[in-house]
Amino acid sequence: MKTLFITLITLTLTLLAQAATPKQEADFLAEVTKVLKAGDAKALSALVCWDGVPKEVKQEFTELLAAMAADKPSDIKLEAVPAGLDKGPKDSLVPVKVLAVKEGAVSLAFPVGEKAGRLMIAAPLQSMFDPAK
Repeated sequence: MKTLFITLITLTLTLLAQAATPKQEADFLAEVTKVLKAGDAKALSALVCWDGVPKEVKQEFTELLAAMAADKPSDIKLEAVPAGLDKGPKDSLVPVKVLAVKEGAVSLAFPVGEKAGRLMIAAPLQSMFDPAK
């Protein structure tokens, strides 16, 4: 009985920790692509997990997203999370992919995680411009 219980707990944790499905990834990428091609900064911001993000950091990141949306990048893809970055700074959102966005010489990468069955861009928890904040 104890072995069965441990097996069920292990199986449950394994299922919870699985990466997003290919359909979730395709749907998320299609949504991000549509939003960026439309230059819709507000809709892009709605795809971000803001849990625990300080107000000033949210403002900085929102401005970055608005600038990115205004550029209407054409090279947008989901990539594998680099080794060692598979544990996110947020308990609520563990990175499962990286959103890579490129327009001309500018390349940006954002961690993407799953929260409540939905893929979301992970917002930084501290200033991107002044790490001491």
